[in-house]
Amino acid sequence: MLRKDSCVCPNPCAITRYAKELSMVRMPSRAAARYLARKYNRSEAYIAENVLVLDIFFEALNYETVEQKKAYEVSELLGDIGGQMGLFIGASLLTILEILDYLCEVFLDRVLGYFWNRKRSQRPSSTHLLQEGLGSHGNQVPNLSLGSRTLSASHRTCYLVTRL
Repeated sequence: MLRKDSCVCPNPCAITRYAKELSMVRMPSRAAARYLARKYNRSEAYIAENVLVLDIFFEALNYETVEQKKAYEVSELLGDIGGQMGLFIGASLLTILEILDYLCEVFLDRVLGYFWNRKRSQRPSSTHLLQEGLGSHGNQVPNLSLGSRTLSASHRTCYLVTRL
């Protein structure tokens, strides 16, 4: 016994269906039976038993075409999967690039800050130069403190700035 779900019969290419509607009426009427009996030279009883009036007509004047199509094509499936992968890979790639940009900014700031502080520490301080230069003339030089610039003063507050 075959189940309806297990049948994989395709729909036929073309099919014609005729809907039938049957109605009966006693034919012919007495006047029509007399007329036909005279015309065909038969009795009214013979005409009543053997004459048939057949009307064939369309029930509705429309034409219906039914097409069978796959609900989801393989190309549509691959397109949807590719679109989703592009969305997620693009989002993750953007995140990775933002993290790399942040790490580059931090690295450059640390390296440049280290070399900048190193150069500052190798040069004599401005107060020392002022004291040496003016001290040879015998003038009293006040103790000037220009302050050293530290790495924390050069830190940028936001590394995650997207450059356009």
